[in-house]
Amino acid sequence: MQENSQDAVLKKLKKFKREDIIFSPHAGVRAAMRGITHKEVLDRLSNPEDLVYAEPDGDIGRGERFKCYFEVSKRIYHLYIIVISKDGIKVVTVFLANKSKQRKLAKYSKIPPQY
Repeated sequence: MQENSQDAVLKKLKKFKREDIIFSPHAGVRAAMRGITHKEVLDRLSNPEDLVYAEPDGDIGRGERFKCYFEVSKRIYHLYIIVISKDGIKVVTVFLANKSKQRKLAKYSKIPPQY
């Protein structure tokens, strides 16, 4: 499991305004499929107080890529894959994970359990 980069990501997110956040076409489709509104994503990224864990997901040349886990409720978590560059934030994709799925993922990947 990688070190939690929550503080570093929080600092980066706070540098940008809501207007600096864009969605990839893939993120828009996946958000709609998973019942997550653009407003929810924009609200969480522009006011990231619910960010519970962030890990680097590589440097893609156009910016730094992060997996960001937001606690929506005690049982629901959103995972956003984002790219932060000097120009803004690009949402690559979004996921919805309940607590049981979070536990399964934690067992087989680098996702920290959120019990």
